[in-house]
Amino acid sequence: MIRGILTRPNRQWGLIISSGVTGFAIGVVAFARLGLDGIFRILSEFPAAAVGLGLSAVFALTALAAAALAAFVQERRRNRAARIAINQGLSMYDGAASTRHLTVRVRSSTSTLAR
Repeated sequence: MIRGILTRPNRQWGLIISSGVTGFAIGVVAFARLGLDGIFRILSEFPAAAVGLGLSAVFALTALAAAALAAFVQERRRNRAARIAINQGLSMYDGAASTRHLTVRVRSSTSTLAR
C-alpha cells in the first residue's frame, strides 16, 4: 500500500489550496486581534536569533509557494502541448480522418480535391 502511494502521482490540489487559505485566514485573524503593536511586542520578547529564524522560514515558504505555482503553470502548459501533439498524431491514423476528399485551403479560398 505504501508503494502505491509513493509511485502514484498525487494531484490533490484541494488539500494544498485549503491549507494555504487556512494559513492566510489564521494570519489575518491574528493581525486583526493583536494589531501591529501586539505582533511587534510578542516578537520583541523572543531572542533575535529565534525571530530571524522564524522570519527566514516564512520567507523560504513564500518563495517555495511562488516556485510551486510557477512549476504548476509550466507543467500545465507542457501537458497541454503534449496532449495536442498526441491528438494530432492519433487523428492521422483515425478512420474518420481519412475521407474520400481532401480539403485544401489556399489563400482564403477552399477547393476540394479527389484522392
